[in-house]
Amino acid sequence: MRKIILPMALFAFASVALWAADGGAIEANGKYHWVHGGGKKHDNGDLKAFFTPAGKNKWTVKFHFSWKKEKHVYSGVVTGSLKNGSLSGRIESDDKKPRIFAFSANAKDGAITGKHWEIRTRKGKEIKTDTGTFELSL
Repeated sequence: MRKIILPMALFAFASVALWAADGGAIEANGKYHWVHGGGKKHDNGDLKAFFTPAGKNKWTVKFHFSWKKEKHVYSGVVTGSLKNGSLSGRIESDDKKPRIFAFSANAKDGAITGKHWEIRTRKGKEIKTDTGTFELSL
C-alpha cells in the first residue's frame, strides 16, 4: 500500500468521488431553519445528511436532526448533483402518521443550500405549507 499525501481540498474532493463510486454514503453537515405557525414560529438546528448512490444523479438520503429535543431521521430520494448543480427530493417523516416534505437546492463546490416545505393534500390537490431553508457541506 502506497501512502499518498494530497492537499486537504483535493483530498475532500477525491473522497466524495470515491465514496460515490464505491456505493458508500456521503455525509454532509449543516443547519436548518424552519418557519411554521403562519410565520410566527421559527426553529433552528443542526442537520446531518447521508446520501447513498441509487443510480446516475440519484440518491437515497437520511436527514438526522433534533426537533423539540427529540431526535428524528427523515428518509427519501434525491435527484441531481451533490457537488455542482441543482437537486430536489421528496422526504418522508418518521412520525407514526408520516408526513411528506419536499425540497429544491443548489450545490456549488459541495456546499448545498436550499428551501424545504411540507406537502399536504387538500381537496385532492397538493399544497405547500410552512417553509424553511437549509445549508449542508460535504
